[in-house]
Amino acid sequence: MDLSGNDLIENIPTGIGTSLAKLRLLILRSNKLRGTIPWSICLLNLLQIFDLSSNSFSGRIPQCLSNLIAMTVKRNLSDYIGRSMYGFDFINGYFLGSACISCTKGKETHYDTILSLVNNIDLPGNKFSGGILEELTSLVELKSLNLSRNYLTGSIPKSIGDLKQLESLNLSRNILSGEMPNSFSSLSFLSFLNVSFNNLSGKIPKSTQFERMDAWSFVGNYICGPPLTRKCRGDDDDDVKDGGNEDKYQDDKLEEE
Repeated sequence: MDLSGNDLIENIPTGIGTSLAKLRLLILRSNKLRGTIPWSICLLNLLQIFDLSSNSFSGRIPQCLSNLIAMTVKRNLSDYIGRSMYGFDFINGYFLGSACISCTKGKETHYDTILSLVNNIDLPGNKFSGGILEELTSLVELKSLNLSRNYLTGSIPKSIGDLKQLESLNLSRNILSGEMPNSFSSLSFLSFLNVSFNNLSGKIPKSTQFERMDAWSFVGNYICGPPLTRKCRGDDDDDVKDGGNEDKYQDDKLEEE
């Protein structure tokens, strides 16, 4: 169900999880919706695409989102494609088509493919608060997670590396603190990451993927190490910056320019 960009107001109906129990796609982005995410959303255990971006939702992200078990099941193209008696490909009970899904790279992406292979959670541009739940990392077949432009606090879960199928992660423009977990190095499929403009500190974990990423993905924090030019204390005896307030201020000024 795609109801994006329709100037919808008020809250998500509390009974959505029971009345639309077989829902696989829920896209409500770019409306005027508010309130909290109703607990009944967690009853949508077939949901694979969940997009509430660019609304005014608030409160905490529900812990029970870990019940979205469709995002824990590994699926392959061969599981859905069959052959009809006329020789045409068909989908065994799953949906094939085109959808425009909010993307973590700041633009919308069209999926002209079998959407059954996509598992996305997109909640950017709202007023969510509280921490990033450890329970989210149990959704092990998640491909894309976007929690940017909210008011999330606390640290990035140490178990973030459990999301081994993750290809895109955007946590930018929150109030996250602490160090980036070393388990990031387990995300071998990660091709896009943005943690910019938080209060993260310490050293960026060593990862071949991170070294190839744009430094803008990390600015506006107190972190150091590649791909940033800011060296970490102990890496070099000459003119090593400590990742303090001055560095973060300079990053903010860079963006304005």
